Amino acid sequence: MRIDDFITGFSLISGYLLLLGISGLVADFLLPRVPFIKRYLENLPDWDEEINRKDMGEESFEIQQVSVKRLREIIHQMAPSGRFLAKEGRTWIAVDNSTNHAWTEEFRKKRQAVRWLRGEFEVSDISQK
Repeated sequence: MRIDDFITGFSLISGYLLLLGISGLVADFLLPRVPFIKRYLENLPDWDEEINRKDMGEESFEIQQVSVKRLREIIHQMAPSGRFLAKEGRTWIAVDNSTNHAWTEEFRKKRQAVRWLRGEFEVSDISQK
């Protein structure tokens, strides 16, 4: 292999990687700022999101996504029993009314709200860190 072939190949690969890097930056930082793309991305579900699931040895674990208006009614009336989720602007509101106490928390990400509703963490644990 001649050095000229090596330099040519290296130049082509470097150019290709530079093009991929620039494309990645555009996809990550510029496209999400375009209004109609931003609205579309906000409405996509999280990849690893499972709203309905069964825990081992427990009864059905179901989280119902409802409107903000319905969520406010549930909080006010503390009924019906269950776990509820609603999106208000950029905020996800989670209500755990399984004990009829309407425990309520707000989250930036849907994944965090669902994890809290599943009992995977307590908000007080996060605030103490």
